[in-house]
Amino acid sequence: MAYRDMLNSSAATARQLGFARMEGAACALEQHGLCAISLDASENVVQVSGTAERYLGANLHVRNGRLHAANSASEPELARLIRTVCGAKMAEPRLFVALPRGDAEPPLVLYGCILPDMACDIFRPAVGLLVISDPARTRSTPNALLMQYFDLTQTEARLAAALASGESPETFAKAHAISVITVRNHLQSLLRKTGTHRQSELVARLLRVIPLN
Repeated sequence: MAYRDMLNSSAATARQLGFARMEGAACALEQHGLCAISLDASENVVQVSGTAERYLGANLHVRNGRLHAANSASEPELARLIRTVCGAKMAEPRLFVALPRGDAEPPLVLYGCILPDMACDIFRPAVGLLVISDPARTRSTPNALLMQYFDLTQTEARLAAALASGESPETFAKAHAISVITVRNHLQSLLRKTGTHRQSELVARLLRVIPLN
């Protein structure tokens, strides 16, 4: 299930429970496992979900209502992601960004989600979300599980697990001594088998299958 479907499901849950405010919708997000920060059309932070709060300070900062990366080198990419999510027309829209961390943990990954129509009223005044994925909290998933769940080959399962942990196709190719073209062919097969259309959607669906610590 991609994040867009999860957002619609969260909005439906919020409606069923009679939630009329952003705080209630945030609770619905938590129930569906989404660690998210909501943004309004002016790129201001509207709401930070409970699980997202753990990343404020060490990895992310909110200053004057705006979200910033603790690592200043990541600021331009984060800013481009925020502009995309908030509706700006970008020549090269940013759909996700990886934020390096100072310790030995893998980068923190933020995925941008423009709120679907069904969720807009529930999440008003928010227009988009930044969904946080922390690969450090992801358990090692047996390849056999991914192979069975999505009908993957062993190589496809290894690539899927690597992408879900924040690894890039290029890094995977180098680590396994295969060409980037071959990896991208496997990636296309993964997209087809998981019913997704881009890498960010693929990772979103994988993270719904891979259990968290």
